[in-house]
Amino acid sequence: MSQTWADLATAWHAVGLTWAGIFDTPPAWQPEPSIRINGVDFTGDTVGTVTIRRGRDSVYVEPSASYASVNLRALNVAPQLQIGDRLIIRLNSVIGPPVTLFSGRISDVETQVVQARTTIGEFRLTAVGPLAGANRRQVLAAGRPVEKDGQRALAALFDALAQTWEGVPIDVTWDDFEGTWEQSVGPISVDKFDEGVFDVSALPAQDGGYSALQLAQQAAFSGNGVLYETREGRIAYADAERRAATLVEGDFANVPAAVISLDGMRASSSLSELANRVFVDWAGGVVTAEALDSQLEYGLFVRRLQTILENEQDAQRFADEKVDNFAFPVFKADQFRLLLNNLEGPLLDRLIRVEPNDGVDFTGLPNVLGFNRLQAFVEGVDWLIEQYRVELGLFASDERLSVGGVWWGRVTDTLEWGDVDAALEWQDVGRTL
Repeated sequence: MSQTWADLATAWHAVGLTWAGIFDTPPAWQPEPSIRINGVDFTGDTVGTVTIRRGRDSVYVEPSASYASVNLRALNVAPQLQIGDRLIIRLNSVIGPPVTLFSGRISDVETQVVQARTTIGEFRLTAVGPLAGANRRQVLAAGRPVEKDGQRALAALFDALAQTWEGVPIDVTWDDFEGTWEQSVGPISVDKFDEGVFDVSALPAQDGGYSALQLAQQAAFSGNGVLYETREGRIAYADAERRAATLVEGDFANVPAAVISLDGMRASSSLSELANRVFVDWAGGVVTAEALDSQLEYGLFVRRLQTILENEQDAQRFADEKVDNFAFPVFKADQFRLLLNNLEGPLLDRLIRVEPNDGVDFTGLPNVLGFNRLQAFVEGVDWLIEQYRVELGLFASDERLSVGGVWWGRVTDTLEWGDVDAALEWQDVGRTL
């Protein structure tokens, strides 16, 4: 006997929300976000919207401390939350265990009763990364000798964030921490902290010391490096050579336009960002670099930059690279947003683990942006996580803005002039060859 739709009505109500699952293929990847606070995991319906921000918005600014916002829901008994508790955010991966996206300390707690005469409470937590602590510390009062840019940044951060047993609150027990002494209580953990390329000038002794974060950022700027926080809550430093070494095609994760949310995407270019005559202050004076062809085409744009570089040769290289990067307009996109639920396989796993300084290759972009391919470096990440939906925003900059005067070094020794398009312009050499 055949059945009609009416015959199925009872079955529909009986099955309820699971009925749709009979027809829909279940997604291959379930994000299943989890929040760990001092060893206690919150998962499933207890986890609401989660946002994470790490790195920087663009190549033009120094990164600040990362932060995360977490909404939790609890029944009957409020979770035990204190300012300073370690908070870890994890997300499922395709293969292997869940991946840590953020690790920091709770800085703010807000509690709200959902509805009168109920036992349901909502908790909004804010957590910050280790750089937030460096912003409040004065360090290196005894001064420092001439050293590399990475060494100076590391010295300032270690002095700011190192802890001793005397500095740990008296009510803390060993069970309150995860991992080893180095990871939880002792000096800050560092990851991929490059020594640096440039020599920075000696730091004189000063009563009261110096701002730790300002010292670290000053060293990073003078060394053309990037200070950032990793997913695991460690502080890292990429010196001027790290990105230049990420120029092999396979080092850039290919991200096709089909997985990018293009609605509202904007690209911009501005004369105000040009610099075709650069003065750089260093310990012994001032050096200059300029691009005459840019001046003839766009007019004179002067920029003066303060560094703590020790050697004139380093200062000149610094100035030359700034001119190489900023003498001609470059189109840039505000942000690339990706819905990770639309992805699978290796690309999904790679993006879940993305860090500042990783290479990405956006392809198939609409021509209306002014470019349809952009090889770039990740400057920062912006996560929006819900129970069944995960959106990743990537702040990325054209690789030409990061690698300075290494472009001719990329050209193969066997290349002949006859192999090059006669219409190729000088400023496009690095992108094309």
